[in-house]
Amino acid sequence: MAAILERSTGSELILLVHGLGCAKESFSGAWDSRALEAFSLIAPDLPGHGGSPVEPWGCRMEDYAAYLKSIVVARRWKKLHIVAHSMGGAAALLLDRFGDLSLSTFINIEGNLIADDCAILSRRAAESSFEIFLNDFTALKQKAGASSDAAVRCWADWIGRCDPQAYHAACKSLVAWSDSGKLLDRYKKLPCPKAYIFGERSKVPAVLEKLKGEICIEVAKSGHFIMQESPDVLYETIARVITGKAPKPASY
Repeated sequence: MAAILERSTGSELILLVHGLGCAKESFSGAWDSRALEAFSLIAPDLPGHGGSPVEPWGCRMEDYAAYLKSIVVARRWKKLHIVAHSMGGAAALLLDRFGDLSLSTFINIEGNLIADDCAILSRRAAESSFEIFLNDFTALKQKAGASSDAAVRCWADWIGRCDPQAYHAACKSLVAWSDSGKLLDRYKKLPCPKAYIFGERSKVPAVLEKLKGEICIEVAKSGHFIMQESPDVLYETIARVITGKAPKPASY
């Protein structure tokens, strides 16, 4: 049975999609944000992550998209806004494969768009056999747990609950989609308002170059886990984008 954090507040629903190895708790700060108090919120654990078991149909990005679609269509909403982090951005961009959701806003928090988004972790896992990956996975969890970075230690807790087979399969799919160039194309062609949010310390220049002319918002003094490092700034920024108060496209 899927693990989901949910709040029913209003007719506008924000679907929060976590990243690779993460869990629904990565968005826990959204429930405390005054900027989002008028919105209904839902944050599921993707299959194989957090408290959601691995599903027999797989852990590819398109499988995760189908899973997200099933959650959304089972609920009532007047406007749907998607906020997706890292790998979650790739899965969310494939939602249109399963019919029109009349999306109102898409907010991409360092979500995968191009090959450069596949850092050492996902690409190394994707290119390794499962047996080799398991050794790396164990070492990765230990290293993350001993990190001096509090946000990375949070990730260590989440990845400790992630099924290794799900993680490995997700990496293979994520890298294939990122390398294809199709995610960037899908993002640019979204008919709804959208924004790309990134941390000052984790920006990927190649991504920003590809997104010239799009709304890109930098969060100062933050890295990849913006939700943990700068939650107030992040959720206030998300509220501004949803309500049409986002800044104009910037050049980097």
